[in-house]
Amino acid sequence: MQGAGVPSGQMMPAGANGYVADLPAPALDIERAKALLAAAGYPQGFGITLLGPNNRYVNDAQIIQAVGQMWQRIGVRTRVEAVPFSVLAQRQARNDMSAMLIGWATAGEPSTALRGNLTTRIPDKGFGTVNFSGYSNPKVDDLVEEGLRTADDEKREDTFKRAMRMAMEDVALITLHMQKNIWALRSGLSYEARADEYTLAMGVKRA
Repeated sequence: MQGAGVPSGQMMPAGANGYVADLPAPALDIERAKALLAAAGYPQGFGITLLGPNNRYVNDAQIIQAVGQMWQRIGVRTRVEAVPFSVLAQRQARNDMSAMLIGWATAGEPSTALRGNLTTRIPDKGFGTVNFSGYSNPKVDDLVEEGLRTADDEKREDTFKRAMRMAMEDVALITLHMQKNIWALRSGLSYEARADEYTLAMGVKRA
């Protein structure tokens, strides 16, 4: 990523509301990965297709190539398929993939990330709206629901942190990194970067 990414083990960036400080990105451990595959009944590995965009994120096509190569090292025979994001979105809507690279905006508190990605699909409650893996943990659901109805800021954040930790320890999804946003300007101008990634003309100032 040439400095444009920070490894992460959760869906919130450092410094944000709901960030779990002692939840680091997992360390590389090839032998443990092989042992886990064998314990799951795949001592010889298996084949899978990893789908991802080629025009959406910084180095997106290269990222899925790198992940595919890492999976190959533990015996997961990986076919990488990079497509325009418009195509990926259509396939995502049909749940037409085995594994997929996708991003998530994390501005604000973690409730949207938790509710959309990490709760059981319960349409009537608006839970799991983008949960395409089928992950379901009633304890995570309960914590998210508790957090959503908690008005006290400190208790709300603590509840969401507990839910995030539980889902990440379940490996509900695999977080890779937080993408850094880069703005380039000509000499004599400066720009105040925004966490929501918007680029607004009024943010440009004379340096």
